[in-house]
Amino acid sequence: MELEHKSNIIEEIFDVLSKNYYNDYTQRMGTLNIFGLSNIEIISIDGLKYNFATPEISRYHGPSSGNIYKIESYRINKISDPNSGRSVLVEYESYSNYFFDEKMIKGGEYGGGADFNFGNKPYHIVYPLMQRLKKITFSQGGG
Repeated sequence: MELEHKSNIIEEIFDVLSKNYYNDYTQRMGTLNIFGLSNIEIISIDGLKYNFATPEISRYHGPSSGNIYKIESYRINKISDPNSGRSVLVEYESYSNYFFDEKMIKGGEYGGGADFNFGNKPYHIVYPLMQRLKKITFSQGGG
């Protein structure tokens, strides 16, 4: 279903996300704290509510810094229709992917114009917290 360009209500909740993820060296669970959106709710023009609250997180490691964690996207968790009382719940299971992608960094300017150069070394991007579909539950049966 495509949302209308006008009259949608978007509510954003900012909080610290505290998520478990796999450490790439020991494969033990660690805790990751990222400040950002913890929940996004969109109410369409016809009243349907779309709730997005399951993040996918990437980790950038490059020549200029240590690890930079980034929330890449959110998976939908619930679609509900307050008029009929029906809803669809979506559940995910977490997994990690440490086959890295590379993003080349060429250099640029910093602050007041000071040049920096990373020697054309890449950022390595891994995905310590990804989500795959586990279960869909319909309030009126099915699943």
